Amino acid sequence: MSSQTIIDSAVVQLQRFAPFDEIPAAQLLPFARALTIQFFAAGEIALPAGRQASEAIFVVKAGSVREERAAAGGAASPATVFAPGEMFPIGEVIAELNTHSAFRAVEDSFVYAIPAAQFRVFLAEIPALRDFCERQIFNLLERSRTSLRAAYAAQSLSEHPFTQSIASAIKRAPVTCPIDTTIGDALARMHHEKIGAIVLVDAQNCAAGILTERDLIGRVVLPNVALTSPAILVASRPVSTLDEQQPMSAAALMMVTKNFRHVVVTRDGKVSGVVSERNLFALQRRSLAAVTDAIALAPDIDSLVRAAADIRHLSRSLVAQGVTAAILTQLISQLNDQLTRRMLEILARSHPISTDSHVRWCWLAFGSEGRHEQTISTDQDNGLVFDIVDSAREGSTVQFQRPEKSAVRSALVQFALAVNHALARCGYPLCKGNIMASNPDLCLSVEEWVAKFSHWIDAGDPQSLLNANIFFDMRPLQGDESLAEGITRPVALLAKSNGRFRKQMADNALTHQPALNLIGRIDASKTGTIDIKRVGAMPFTDGARLLALAAGVRATRTRDRLMEVGPLLSIPQEEIQSWIEAFEFVQMLRLRHQHANLSADESGEGVFENANEIVVATLSTLDHRILREAFHQARRLQHRIELDYQ
Repeated sequence: MSSQTIIDSAVVQLQRFAPFDEIPAAQLLPFARALTIQFFAAGEIALPAGRQASEAIFVVKAGSVREERAAAGGAASPATVFAPGEMFPIGEVIAELNTHSAFRAVEDSFVYAIPAAQFRVFLAEIPALRDFCERQIFNLLERSRTSLRAAYAAQSLSEHPFTQSIASAIKRAPVTCPIDTTIGDALARMHHEKIGAIVLVDAQNCAAGILTERDLIGRVVLPNVALTSPAILVASRPVSTLDEQQPMSAAALMMVTKNFRHVVVTRDGKVSGVVSERNLFALQRRSLAAVTDAIALAPDIDSLVRAAADIRHLSRSLVAQGVTAAILTQLISQLNDQLTRRMLEILARSHPISTDSHVRWCWLAFGSEGRHEQTISTDQDNGLVFDIVDSAREGSTVQFQRPEKSAVRSALVQFALAVNHALARCGYPLCKGNIMASNPDLCLSVEEWVAKFSHWIDAGDPQSLLNANIFFDMRPLQGDESLAEGITRPVALLAKSNGRFRKQMADNALTHQPALNLIGRIDASKTGTIDIKRVGAMPFTDGARLLALAAGVRATRTRDRLMEVGPLLSIPQEEIQSWIEAFEFVQMLRLRHQHANLSADESGEGVFENANEIVVATLSTLDHRILREAFHQARRLQHRIELDYQ
C-alpha cells in the first residue's frame, strides 16, 4: 500500500478484529504497509489447492471466502467460511505445507495479502499476533489425528469409534423395574427380555441399584436369599453412571477400572440406557473385555505372558478407533495394573509371607506406572511397603509367631523377586537402575520409607533428586493401601514446606531441555534422532510434578496435575490446555514409534535398541511442525518454572 490514507484505513479496519485489536496502531502500521489488496468475484478461486502455502497469508477485508476440501469422488466438500478480519491459511503457512484445500470467494470479496516471509517477521516482532497464531497451530492436531486413524485403520480389527458418544452404542430402551420389585420378578423380567442386567429405579427414574447375572450365585443362590425378598437388597449400589453424551472411551475406562460388564447411561440424571461390553468392544479375540477376562482368569504365568502381548496389540487397534493418548496410556496402565495384581495373586500361593497374619504389605508403583502413563514399551519401577502387627488377620490360615523385621523383609524380597522376573517374562524389562521391589532398599516399613524420602528432601544431591523424580509419582497398586497413605501424606507436607528442595527440583526439571536449537528448529543428534521421552515427555512430566508439589496437589497423572495446579497457581486455563495438548501429542508419537517397533519385531526385522528414539527425517511435514510447536510449549512451561524459582 502506498497511500497513507489507505494504510491508515487498513489499520483502523484490522483493529476491529482479533488479534489486531490487541496490537497498538504504531506496531500495526508496518504490517499494513506490507499489505496488498486483491479482488475476487463471487465463485472465483482465491487460492487453489496444491499451492505453496509459504507464498502469502490472506486477511478478508470485505465479503467472505470458503475453504473447500476435496471429498470422495473429487467433489468439493464445503468447510470453513472466513469472514472479514479472518486469516487463511494460517496453519499451512506456519507449517510450510502445500494447501490441501481450495479457497473460493462466496461473494464479491476484497482480501488483504501479505507475503509469508514478511508475515513471519511480524510474528517474531508482535507478541499478540504470534500468540494468536501459535494457539491456532494446535488446530493442526486434529488433522494429524485424522491422518493417524486412517493409517492405523488397516490394522484395526474393528472400526467401532471410541470417540462417539455413549448414546450411539445404546441399542434398545433401558429395561428397568421399580425399586420395590422382588428378586423373583426382577429375574423373570431379565429372562423374558434376554438381558444380563436390570436397573432398579426410583420414582424419578434415577438408578437406585443394578442386578446382574454375575450377582446371582454370590448374593442370592449361596446365601439362600428368598426370591420374594426385595431385589434392592442384593443389587449393586450406589450405581456408577455416565451421561450419554460422554465418549465411549469413558465407558471403556469404567469397565476396566471397576471390572464392570454393564454401564448405566443417563440423560439429565435419569436412566436412558444400559451399555454392555458387547456393545463397546468388537475387536474379536483382543477386545478389551477379552483381555480383561484373560487376565482375571489366568491360571498361571504363561497365560499372563499371552495376555501382556494382547495388551500391546489392543493398544494399536484402539489408536485406529480414535482413542487419545491420554485415554490410551491410562487404559494400558490399568490393564498392566490388573496383570500385576493377578501376578501377585498367583505367586502368593508359593510365598507364605504374603498371607502371614502378622504382616500387612502393599505393592507400590512408581514412575510412568505410578502416573498412569505407561506406553507399550516400559520397564519396571516398583517397591514394597510393609508393617508388622501383633493381631492375626481374620481368616488367616498361616499360624506364625510375630516375625522379626529382617525376616519379613527377606521373605518379601524373595516374593518380589519372583514377581519382578515374571513381569519381565511378560515384556516389562527389569529396571536397569534396580528400582524394583526385589531390591531390599525398596522393601521398607512405613517409617523407613518416610525416613528415606526425608533424607532425599534434606540432602538434595543429584542422586536424591533423581530418586525423588521417580518416587514422587508413587501410588498403591495391590495390598493394604493405607500403608501407602502413611507415606504420601507426610512426605507431601515435607516437600511443600521445603523451599530449598523445590528449588533444587526446579533446577533438575530444567536439565531435560526440549530438542530445539537457537533458531527454534528441532535439534536432532548427529545420527538424526531424538529421544522423544527425554527431550519431549520429561520436560512436561518433571514440570507438572514440581508444580504439583508446590501447590500441594496429590494427583499423579501429568494431565491431572496440570489441570489442578492451574487455578491454584493462577496459570491461565488456555496455557494449561496448550501444555496438555503438546504433552499428549508427544505421548502419541512415542506410542506410534513403539507400535512400529512391535510390527518390525513381529516381521523379523528387529527393533531399535531405544524404544523412544525416533528418526526426525521419518516424520511427516505436519507431525514435524506440531512436534516443534510441542517443544516450544515445553519451553514455555520451563520458562514459568525459571521465573518462579530464579
